[in-house]
Amino acid sequence: MPTGEWHEERVLITVKTYPNPSATYGETVCTAGIRQSGGFIRLYPVRFRLLAEDKRFAKYTWIRVPVKKADRDSRPESYRLDDANIEREVTIDTKDGWQERKEIVLPLLSPSVEALKARHEKDGTSLGIIKPKKIVDFSIVPADSPSWTEKELTNLRKEDLFAGAPPWVLEKIPVEFMYKFYCDDDNCDGHDMRLLDWEVAQSYRSWRLRYRDPDELSKKILQRYRDEIIEKYDTHFYLGTIANHPKSWTIIGLFYPPKAKAGA
Repeated sequence: MPTGEWHEERVLITVKTYPNPSATYGETVCTAGIRQSGGFIRLYPVRFRLLAEDKRFAKYTWIRVPVKKADRDSRPESYRLDDANIEREVTIDTKDGWQERKEIVLPLLSPSVEALKARHEKDGTSLGIIKPKKIVDFSIVPADSPSWTEKELTNLRKEDLFAGAPPWVLEKIPVEFMYKFYCDDDNCDGHDMRLLDWEVAQSYRSWRLRYRDPDELSKKILQRYRDEIIEKYDTHFYLGTIANHPKSWTIIGLFYPPKAKAGA
């Protein structure tokens, strides 16, 4: 695949994390997907709230976009994109138990976090998907800081030369979401990882308006991301490393087709 030059890729978007402040871009969304030609790709920077309406995309949407290898990110899957020239195509639906999605995603399945870490040591792999052997728990914990720092606020208020600034300052989610799980690997001692998916952050923001009591809000989130995700769905984790901590892995998205019915 071409690296240092711009070229077009067709990508199925599978991951969108909640936006983060960026000193260079104001705010960005960690976005990843699967190339039509095969393999994961990380697209950066995606200033999602500044995208024109016809450039915005949902997860499991095919897009065409010019990309080139990121020059400030050594992770092999990381590519810059030209977000002014995103061409949005079809979104794959969930019919037949997510069958079409599974046909694209599951061939990239890694057996465990331990296997991904071994691949990272060998070739720098920094994206993957696993199916946990057992999800032990999902928890909601206070964030290190419940509000943005002054520096982060300054970054978030930056205006883009062409697109301006977002209509409102990005809301800081005052809590973090964590999964504890085990892999199907003899060397697995268990993992506690943050969940960075935009979906859970949006659930928090939306349900907070409906459930004013903090205990009721927590109960609703736990019902969805602990009880249902563990019991009702065949849950997999999209995993990625952190740019400044390349050996640290975190959950950047969920893949959760329904469990097969008994006897099916």
